[in-house]
Amino acid sequence: MFEGMKGVAKGQKVAKIVSSSTMETINHLVLNDGDIKTNDTLFICSRYFFYAKLLVIPTNMSESKFIKYTGAIDMQAKDLLNEWLQKTTGVFSLNDYFDSFDMEFKNFTTSINDNYDIPEDAGSQKFDIIKSYAAEQVLTDILTQFDSENNDLKIKIGECCEAIRQELV
Repeated sequence: MFEGMKGVAKGQKVAKIVSSSTMETINHLVLNDGDIKTNDTLFICSRYFFYAKLLVIPTNMSESKFIKYTGAIDMQAKDLLNEWLQKTTGVFSLNDYFDSFDMEFKNFTTSINDNYDIPEDAGSQKFDIIKSYAAEQVLTDILTQFDSENNDLKIKIGECCEAIRQELV
């Protein structure tokens, strides 16, 4: 009955920690590399969002409650992130960016599945296995985006993923 309200509250937490982690990573990159573009900010934000989304997806709800809960999380988090990104980047037409999130999220989870050879017969544990590799996929994706192997950047991304996990789990 209250899944929608619970989802909105969780969506607010997702947006807050994703925006904070994105900003920390961007600040680190600006201080150390200097050349950050709007698309870089959007990319980093998407990867942290996908990680957070994976962490908050429940595995023990009825289908109707699951749909209400996760739908509310998704809408609330996207709305708040859209507002934050508009203020942060100055880009006010982010609809296409957010419209592509569902497909990008699917691609993100498929990458985890492919990169870490998750067995097809993992059954109900498959989702938990994907969650366990998600932070590593965020690290890989961001390092690849910036063509970097910088240890300080790796540490920053790891700290941000851990902050997301601690806030949401």
